[in-house]
Amino acid sequence: MEKNTAFLFAGQGAQKVGMAAECRGNEQVARLFDAAERIRPGIVSMMLEGSQDELNRTVNTQPAMFIADLAYAYVAEETHGRPMAVC
Repeated sequence: MEKNTAFLFAGQGAQKVGMAAECRGNEQVARLFDAAERIRPGIVSMMLEGSQDELNRTVNTQPAMFIADLAYAYVAEETHGRPMAVC
């Protein structure tokens, strides 16, 4: 990866049911989803197949976005290497 590459995480407002679904085959993401479920049971199924209204509630959006962003970062890191910065 280029020295000047950074990962920029999306924030509230970017949530969408099904986000990070394509990352499920990644081993680190599977562990992340397992850990998220232990901390907040039901959060992963809400992200992947829940209702948009439920996901839009801030109490759900914030942890779901963090989980999705981290999942995408794990996949990108495997593909492109470690970034210089994460925002």
